[in-house]
Amino acid sequence: TARFPLRTARTEQPPNRGTARVVCYDGALPQRASRPASMTNPLLDTKGIPQYSQIKPEHVEAALDETLRRNREELEQILSRTGEPDFADSIAPLEEMGDRLHRTWAPVSHLHGVANSAELRKVYNACLPKLSRYGTELAQNEKLYEIYRKVDSRLNAAEHPVEKHLLEH
Repeated sequence: TARFPLRTARTEQPPNRGTARVVCYDGALPQRASRPASMTNPLLDTKGIPQYSQIKPEHVEAALDETLRRNREELEQILSRTGEPDFADSIAPLEEMGDRLHRTWAPVSHLHGVANSAELRKVYNACLPKLSRYGTELAQNEKLYEIYRKVDSRLNAAEHPVEKHLLEH
């Protein structure tokens, strides 16, 4: 949403009942406030298809770092829960985390394959160890394994075929 400077404004309704617009009393249209960095990085925009033409090498590492940070925070929340884990509070969020990482990294990987440059290659290669480290953290996490095992053992394949299939793969 737009933020308006501290000046008085009014809403004008055109005579033909078109879309109303906000106009400041000095006649100027309000200025849009600058967006946070996370909103200006096209790799962090998870709505719609990736905006390949807007992705620049300087977006890559920042977006990956932010995505991995968020995923690690959410993983800690999942691992620190008390009580018996279930599909909705444990597995589904883990799947969402994987989707988030995919939506951040897949466009970078695609651009690396079809529109490579020295700058992109440099940040792409700098990110690979981060992705490997994150993947190892998940694959070698005993608490996470126990969550998957417990949830799987309690799911009946006849009652929850989709969830069971996801856990098997």
